Amino acid sequence: MGSSHAWTLFVESLNAPHTDRRYADDFNLASLKALPPHERLEAEIALLERLTASPEDDRVFSALEIVGSAASVKPLRAAAARGRGRGRVRAAIALRALDPEYDAIPVLVESLHDGNSGARNAAALALASAPAQAAAPALLEALTDPYFATRVCVFGALCTVLGLDAYRGHEHGVLKSIGMRLLSDLPSVFTDAAGDMRAVAGALLPEGDVSICGLEEPTMAAPEAVERVMTSLRATGADSGWKRDLDLEAIDMLDAPGRRYVEAVLLAELHGGDVRLARALAKVGGLAATRALREAIAASKEPLKSELAAALRECERATGATRG
Repeated sequence: MGSSHAWTLFVESLNAPHTDRRYADDFNLASLKALPPHERLEAEIALLERLTASPEDDRVFSALEIVGSAASVKPLRAAAARGRGRGRVRAAIALRALDPEYDAIPVLVESLHDGNSGARNAAALALASAPAQAAAPALLEALTDPYFATRVCVFGALCTVLGLDAYRGHEHGVLKSIGMRLLSDLPSVFTDAAGDMRAVAGALLPEGDVSICGLEEPTMAAPEAVERVMTSLRATGADSGWKRDLDLEAIDMLDAPGRRYVEAVLLAELHGGDVRLARALAKVGGLAATRALREAIAASKEPLKSELAAALRECERATGATRG
């Protein structure tokens, strides 16, 4: 049996009860990486025994990715083929590292539709290292996942496979707007955001030029107007001056990039029940605001419902929209 300090730490994590929060998601992976060669073999044997005894313990797969050898490939293939949930995804990821002949992409793509959100999240994150042509179509389809955390994972993976990570940090850029709206619980909001991301991807695939997508940080004519709106949004307390409304005067001063950014913030946070956002959206106007307000009304109760309805009427007057 192993005798190193790293071995002791690994065995402690392996034998710890599931209630031990330190090892809720993984065994002590740092200790596994520090094991000398002969103890790595012992760890692999212990992990394969755990897999046989407790096939539902998906922590085994991440550990085998570190210490596994050819002996782990067959049981991992079985788990990837017949497993369920996050464990199946983790098995496929481990195989990708251990078996050069194994193609994990079909399992990862299929797992984007798994009933377990943890499996969908893990699959999306794993697809970030796949070729764009293989991963992007499935990720684009998954952008309208009903769970916001999965949409965030999918969006991040898409940005990586499409080579757009550098543009995500542009505070007032297109990708920032898309990412914020994907956080919304309102279907019209995150669906529109997904559509905008599909348009970006369509311009890039198969061999498009990112320069035509307009993803650079825009130059705003009135950045102080954006700052004023955001200051009023974050203000709290009855004496802040913004208890009744946001800075609606500043909204009138916004140029196109500033309006896009503010609209994305308002849409992303509208589901939180702050009626000031609804009135600000009515000031911004547009079909996206109209659809979002209708959905928010359907999901709300009085007295918020009446406040939202008043904002919707104002928005419809400003936009010229009619109830469909």
